[in-house]
Amino acid sequence: MNTIEKLNALKWNNMIIDIKGTVIETPRIGTICWARSNPKKIFEYMGILNKYISPYKFVLIVDDMCPKTIYGRSEEEQEDINQKYIDSFTDYDIYFSSEILKKGNNSFMTDFITFMSEINFNYYLDFLPQKKRENFANINLGEFLHTFFELYLIKYAEKNMDISTLIFGKFSQNIMFLQSQISRESKLSYLIIPRLSDEEITNTAKKMQNIF
Repeated sequence: MNTIEKLNALKWNNMIIDIKGTVIETPRIGTICWARSNPKKIFEYMGILNKYISPYKFVLIVDDMCPKTIYGRSEEEQEDINQKYIDSFTDYDIYFSSEILKKGNNSFMTDFITFMSEINFNYYLDFLPQKKRENFANINLGEFLHTFFELYLIKYAEKNMDISTLIFGKFSQNIMFLQSQISRESKLSYLIIPRLSDEEITNTAKKMQNIF
């Protein structure tokens, strides 16, 4: 099977629920998450999907800066959570936002502010869930910055890591739509996966073996 045939088989079996954009024949696939808590099993599911679609390691980009600041964690507390990601996904390429910041050195703030200046704030408001739009006055600034930083990491991943495809959950599609509005030159494609319990993830992974 070529990549398109594999994706169609996965979609037919409800292992992915949608494909946005054109997935190249040899995609480098990743996702963006933030280290708010211990690693979730859904990231394991993404890595399993990657094995059947891509010749490259799955790329997990973890924002450890926003949760550290928002939740007032010490360096040691955040490092403990970061290490759990490293230990849980030994066969992934894992990048932390704090490391990306260090590599950027003095250019990070310039790059981030330039990126922020390209965002029409109305796009952000349009893609907020209805409950948050209705309760807009109570959204804190940290939540805004977390969203914008996630968008920045998506752009960074495409430009600097050669990522061509990102995986998002069914309920995280708003970030994908917002990114497409502010980065119209982007060629990223997206795989949308269903919401799965830990037991469903295990069972679905077994079914994949039979398909491929």
